[in-house]
Amino acid sequence: MNDIIFSNRRQASRFSVKIQGKISIFDKDTLLGSEKIEIVDISYAGIHVNFSNNDFLYHYLNCVDNENLKVLIEFNFYEEEYKFENNIIWINIEDVGEKYFLVHSGLGFKIESKEYFKDKHLDLIVSQYMENSIK
Repeated sequence: MNDIIFSNRRQASRFSVKIQGKISIFDKDTLLGSEKIEIVDISYAGIHVNFSNNDFLYHYLNCVDNENLKVLIEFNFYEEEYKFENNIIWINIEDVGEKYFLVHSGLGFKIESKEYFKDKHLDLIVSQYMENSIK
């Protein structure tokens, strides 16, 4: 299981990757909604993204423990397409004050995409840290 963090407040550091992407929610093959995201950080432990649509958050919260609902995270990094499909296992909302919050959630990657995830994730992390070491 990997962790994904959503925040409605812009966060960045000198190691931020700032990749533009998209997150989509599907009920089997039917698209329920999608939202543009900014990927702030990605590692073996998980992914940290920002988005600004609270209505989309309600759809996302509805995905917990629902086997029929899938979440697809996709983005382009160094002209390589990345797509990760997963189920949401748990969600925790953390209030950080003054209308800001963080949503932590655990993702279970689909069994058939685990090898794909390992290969793509390793490439992505190596590319990210090579880019950050040049800055």
